[in-house]
Amino acid sequence: MAENGRRGVFLVGLAAGAAATWLLATGKGRALCSRLTAGRRGPEPDQLVDVESSAWQDAADADERSEALRRKIDETRRRLREQVGLPPEA
Repeated sequence: MAENGRRGVFLVGLAAGAAATWLLATGKGRALCSRLTAGRRGPEPDQLVDVESSAWQDAADADERSEALRRKIDETRRRLREQVGLPPEA
C-alpha cells in the first residue's frame, strides 16, 4: 500500500518536472523567464571585454610578483648557504 503512495508521489513529481521543462523550453517559457528576470540583465558585451582584459592584467601582475618572490627566495637561500658555509647549489 505504501509503495503505491510512493509511486504516486514519483509520478506527480515527474509530471511537474516535465511541465516545468516544457514551459521553459517553449516560447511562452522564454517570455515567462524574461518577465521573471525583468530589470536584471547581465553585463553588456563591452563590459565583459573590460572584465576579461582586467583579469588578464591581474594574472600578468600576479606572475610578475610571483617571479620577484622566487628571485628573492633564491637570493636569500644563496646568502644563508654562504653564511652557514655550505657550498652553492648546483
